[in-house]
Amino acid sequence: MIGKTKKMLIALFAIFVVMTTTCFASEEGELLSSQTPAENASETVTTTEETGKKDEEASSTESTAPVETTGETTTESDIVNDDFYAIDQTVELSKMVDGNVYIMGKDVTISNLIGGDIFVMAENVTISSNTQIYGNAYILASNVKLDGVLWADLYAVCDQLSIAETGGVARDLRVASNKATIDGIVQRNVFLGVKELAVGEKAAIGGDLNYSAPTAVEVPSGVVKGTINYSQATLSENKSTNENTVLSYLTDCAFSLVYTLAIFGILLLVAPKFVKRTGEIAKKKSFQSFGIGLLVLIVPPILSVLLMFTVVGFPVAITLLAVWLFLLVALSFSITVIAFANLLAQKVPALGKARGLFAVILITLVLWGLMQIPFVAGFVSFVTHILGLGYIFYGGFSKKKEETIEVKE
Repeated sequence: MIGKTKKMLIALFAIFVVMTTTCFASEEGELLSSQTPAENASETVTTTEETGKKDEEASSTESTAPVETTGETTTESDIVNDDFYAIDQTVELSKMVDGNVYIMGKDVTISNLIGGDIFVMAENVTISSNTQIYGNAYILASNVKLDGVLWADLYAVCDQLSIAETGGVARDLRVASNKATIDGIVQRNVFLGVKELAVGEKAAIGGDLNYSAPTAVEVPSGVVKGTINYSQATLSENKSTNENTVLSYLTDCAFSLVYTLAIFGILLLVAPKFVKRTGEIAKKKSFQSFGIGLLVLIVPPILSVLLMFTVVGFPVAITLLAVWLFLLVALSFSITVIAFANLLAQKVPALGKARGLFAVILITLVLWGLMQIPFVAGFVSFVTHILGLGYIFYGGFSKKKEETIEVKE
């Protein structure tokens, strides 16, 4: 029965992921189709008739001949058929990526087709005009410049955001920024928390414009198809208050980092095999782990309540709740960080001999940063803790394989 329930939860979650990451066509598509991003896209997409002619011509050439995609010839060596990982001072991604993109650096430029989501933490992020991203974008940066087309949602926490006339977001725009400039297209709704907002006359917003700012701004007529909803945000003029706010963020970040490193060190001493195994579980058993995590989240509290109605079961119920809270609050986040860090350490050998430690630090900072984004914090926190519970139980109670799992140190 539990096995069937677990499979059902996994299937429901898989359906949810597919539904939330697939861009469906609708009448709202008329907005993008009448604006610059779609015009750029039309130049990059080959019609069926043209494709047929090219296929006939290609039949007389070798199988390794270049394939025309975005107006330029692209060979197989220019395509990454997997997730892309990069950590460097300057990252220029000019290859096509048939997967997700994970980048951390100072200056990041993306200038080609991306088939999945992008996760970027940098000082300056530029998405070039010839870029099309078919997944969501999650960006934590100082300056973000969108010149290309994003066919899903954009989530960003930044100092300055700029969407050029050639830039477009096919779904929702959710941003917390000091200054935001919109001259391009947002096909659905806009959610902004800003100090300064500028909306150009050539901009187009297919849904509602929801923004919070110290003062209301004048939006050109006809730019917003839906309604404009403004809420006043009060800014503290007290310098000490602002300094305390920054200090609180730094303190919270430092605490999360030190705590996770402490858990990592303790587990390396008492359960080194489990630490090594988390990476393999995260790579191959994340969906199963998520289903188990949901069961662990739901079943113990219900069971504890039922046990409390019995005299003998009351102390058992209290103990069960205490263990459940400890795993959920004290361990789940750190376990997820360690599992993801093992994956990153294997993917990026450039981190050096201590890449396990560096990976834990990087993943902790990335997840902590995502949890500060107003619109995605709850989702990231939920998924992180559920996966952590699943990794704990899957790694601790599932049958161990006879062969030893080799993990790069």
